[in-house]
Amino acid sequence: MRHRARTVLGGWAIPAATTDDAVLGWSRTLLEMGATSWAQILEAVRLGAADDATAVTAVTAGQLRDVVERLIAAGQWQPGDPDLVILTDAGYDVTRLAWVLRDLPVELVGRIRGDRVMRLPKPPRVYDPKGGRPPKHGPEFRFAKPETWPAPAVTTRTTTANYGKAVTQAWDRVHPRLTHRAAWLGHEGELPLIEGMLIRLEVEHLTKDRAAPAVWLWSSKTGATDADVNRAWHAFLRRFDLEHTFRLFKQTMGWTRRRLREPEAADRWTWLNHRRIHAAQARPPAATSVPHRSPASRCSRARSSPNAPRRTDHAAWLRRSNNALNGHGGGALISRKIQDMAQWTDWVPLISADPPPSPGVYLARQGGDGPVVYVGVGAGARKGGGLRGRLRRYTSGKALASGLGEGLFDRALADRDWLRERLAEVESGRPMRASEWGKAALTWADLHVCWALTESREEALTLESRVLAVQDVDWWNRAH
Repeated sequence: MRHRARTVLGGWAIPAATTDDAVLGWSRTLLEMGATSWAQILEAVRLGAADDATAVTAVTAGQLRDVVERLIAAGQWQPGDPDLVILTDAGYDVTRLAWVLRDLPVELVGRIRGDRVMRLPKPPRVYDPKGGRPPKHGPEFRFAKPETWPAPAVTTRTTTANYGKAVTQAWDRVHPRLTHRAAWLGHEGELPLIEGMLIRLEVEHLTKDRAAPAVWLWSSKTGATDADVNRAWHAFLRRFDLEHTFRLFKQTMGWTRRRLREPEAADRWTWLNHRRIHAAQARPPAATSVPHRSPASRCSRARSSPNAPRRTDHAAWLRRSNNALNGHGGGALISRKIQDMAQWTDWVPLISADPPPSPGVYLARQGGDGPVVYVGVGAGARKGGGLRGRLRRYTSGKALASGLGEGLFDRALADRDWLRERLAEVESGRPMRASEWGKAALTWADLHVCWALTESREEALTLESRVLAVQDVDWWNRAH
């Protein structure tokens, strides 16, 4: 999958791969906020393969509106407080977002390309005896042509530790000239005038003395002061925290290593990584659990890398995530392909299962969160038959040579400890009947089941065949 990180509180937009030999990249936009490399992911939304920049802006605007309204409802913003600052990278239409969210107490600050052309505010109207319509826009402001730049309204100079001297120039009420295209195609009435503060940031050098091209920012705030301009570009530097999170997702958690074909699997994998970040943030300082590092390398929690908790629990977490991704764990999760075939009940221990005496199909898995291992049919017409009769035959220990009973008994016999216990019973003069061995094997396997009812035996057999056709399950069924 190919990816581009684009924003901090606004999202990642991940375009789909277009080459024939590439795995389809499930595009998604994520909300993130935070002031350190411990970025807090708020939401992840998968975008359609055909969604363009207009759709990305619409999805992002909906996400942002939801977050801001929740912050207001929670009392995190009160009337009279400064506006909330939302930062976006160049992949988003920051002026469009500012217009869509104009009713919220937010200030949009976004990077824009260095080849853009915007317009200055219209000049004061001068009487013209010839008449005519007054201009709506002022002269062109071409980013790549300094001769089109008027004197800046604000100029600031700041000494930084990493980039040398930072010089900003800001022009007020600079706006794009909109046309009825793209996101504005369906706009009714006259197109709006979206004015803001245009900021040009230039530093002496980047880290390792690399050359530093100028960065252009646009803020939806007009009439900004020196302090407002400095706050805007300082805040934008925090956007790069997302790059750390992006790298963590891709390189540490393996977010992009999986060749996922189903969008639902991509959703589950994304949210598993999302939940792992939350779990890592809730941990005590991870440095104390790393035994082979020198004391000098152990930093405080406030400055530690989000990668630190991975050193002790990555393998265990990956096993759990693999199970959940493939439908083998996570509570009632089963494979999405199987789950969509019927309406399954919740999982219950086999020994306490009490399904109706009706035709149907049941699934069995080993343990409360283990993988699905068996699928069977309960379709008998005799008294007490159906699913109830089939499962009760297994719990009685009398079905050691057929179906699920045979599968679990074969695996119990392959377990040395379980077999030693049975031999010890024989040697001590307490041999058990075959049905008792079946019950012991059932206890050892700790099977849980769920089921789906059907109208007839034929429907049950058809559903069983469809489930068995799923290739990513290690079935106990004899034919597999």
